[in-house]
Order: sequence, then C-alpha cells, then structure tokens
Amino acid sequence: MFKIVHLFISAMVVICFTACNLEKARPNKHQYLIIASDCLYTKDTLLFKSFKKREEIKVRILHISADSILKKIKTEGVNCEIDAVILSSVYDMNNLGKANVLQVIPKENFPVELPNKHISQSRTWAGIGIDPYVLFTKDDTLQKIKTYRNLLKGSKWCSNLSKETNWYPFYSFIVKKIGPKSKFNAKNWITQFENNKQNNLSFSDSIGPCKIYLTAFSRYRADKSNRNSVYKKGKLVFPNQHIGGSYYNMVCFGIVKQAPNFTNGIKFFHYILLKSVNDRLNNALNQFPINSDEASVYAYQQNYRFKKYHTSPVQLVTYYERLKTILGSLD
Repeated sequence: MFKIVHLFISAMVVICFTACNLEKARPNKHQYLIIASDCLYTKDTLLFKSFKKREEIKVRILHISADSILKKIKTEGVNCEIDAVILSSVYDMNNLGKANVLQVIPKENFPVELPNKHISQSRTWAGIGIDPYVLFTKDDTLQKIKTYRNLLKGSKWCSNLSKETNWYPFYSFIVKKIGPKSKFNAKNWITQFENNKQNNLSFSDSIGPCKIYLTAFSRYRADKSNRNSVYKKGKLVFPNQHIGGSYYNMVCFGIVKQAPNFTNGIKFFHYILLKSVNDRLNNALNQFPINSDEASVYAYQQNYRFKKYHTSPVQLVTYYERLKTILGSLD
C-alpha cells in the first residue's frame, strides 16, 4: 500500500513539474512588428501607439543606416528578425529592391489611399511621404531664382545635400527629359549645374557670399538651431511652380522577404496610409504627407501650398543606370 501511495505522489510531482515547464514553453502571446529605419528612432514608436491599441501589435524600431540594413538582411537570411523597412530616400529603397531582399506585395494588399505612381514597378516597395527639393534665397535674389534651371548660370549656389541618396532622385527628373525626339542634353545641364555650385558650404555656415541654397525641405525644417541666424533674411522657394512643379524625394516603405510577421507588415502598411497617421508620421519626418493637397492639422503642411512634378521619383528609378553613366563621365 505504501509503495502505491509513494508511486502516486511521485507521479503527481512529475506531472506538476512537466506542466510548469509546458507553461514556460508556450509561445509569446504578444504580436510584434520590427521595423529597420534610417530616419526613425526607438522613441518614434510613440507615433504608432494607436496601431498597438487597434491591432494589438507592438512596433519596435531599429535605427540603422540603409547600407547596414541590406548587409544585415543578406548576412542573417531567414534568421533576420526585421519585418519591414522605412527609408528616407527612393535611391536607398530601390537598392534594396534590386538586391531582391524585399517581398512582392500582392496588388490587392496595397492601400487604396496610395496613388499608383508611388508604387515601385516590382511592387516590393512604395513612397509614403514627400520631401521636395527647395531653394532658400537672400531677398535680393528672390526675383531671379524661380526654377532649378536658374542655378545653371548667374549666381553661385550651395547645398548641404551629398551622396547618391540625395542627388540620384533629383537628377532623375532631369534625365527623364531625354526622349527620342528631344534635343535636351542632360549631360550639359548637369555639367553646368555642378560647375555653378560652391563646395564646402552648408546651412551650418554663415550665408556669406553664397545667396542661394538648394536643399531638401526636411533638412530646411529640421535645422531649427540655425534658423534664427542663417534663415533670418531670406525666403523659402518651391521651384518650377509655373513649369511643371517642384522635384521631390520620398520616404519609402517595404516588407522584407520571408518576414517573420508579414501579415503584421501588411496591416501596418494600411495603417500608415490612413490620412491622420500619414500626416503625423510625415510631420515627425519634417515632410509632406502622401496626399499633400488635402487639409492637415499640422500648420506647415497646410500653409505651404506647392505644385509637385507630375511624375513620381519612384517611377524614375529606371533612369538611374543612364544617370550613373552621365555622372561617371563628369569625374
């Protein structure tokens, strides 16, 4: 009898111990979405707190450069925990697309709020915000400088933009003008443009002899520390308002191939294209929402009314190889 009782007690102990370990081994009930970004930081998860409440999905942000994101995805492969990517430039997102590390998103999964022209040809990524190329000029140059072409001759100009990530989206608008019957010479345009640029000056410098700055609107708006001194006596200009519209870059979104949380990524994609959310996100990025012609609760998005070029920079990535040849010949 004693042995039977002993065996019973031992069995109960084993069952309880096993049950406790099974409890610990249960899968995590919380849903996550891990986003890698070169323009968002950990603190920016607050922008998406309503997403967590609405979908019960917690967003995590990994701040990392575009090049490092690509390296991480390629190195870690299927073990990479990154679900989605938000990058500040069409150029860098196109590089990820060409590297075949982004997931094709079925047509039916694209938000209806997103214009087709902002969707990549491969349907692996899309633009979600607008960052115009603007000019800041001294008052005495204001009447002369109304277009990008005005920078080819006359007054010297400066810029705080650098690297391919900024200039490829800009110059792609120029290369687009080359057509079968066109006499336009993109190489001559870019050569004159570059020759009239004053190097080694930026918005952190005193304006001095340089009266014209070309920059991205996000750079202009984010540079609050220098605004009182550098921007005090000048004016912001959105070029080409009477001849096609201002050129622009875009912040972009894509889902990583074999993302652990692909479905969560699709839900998030729809979420950030909601009007109120897209306004809020682009306000944090100092840019304009995807539907910038509509009313916004953010004053600058409402007050700065400008005409955008009808073609999206997302559509112009097909000109990058031709542009690469032109820029290479200038070295």
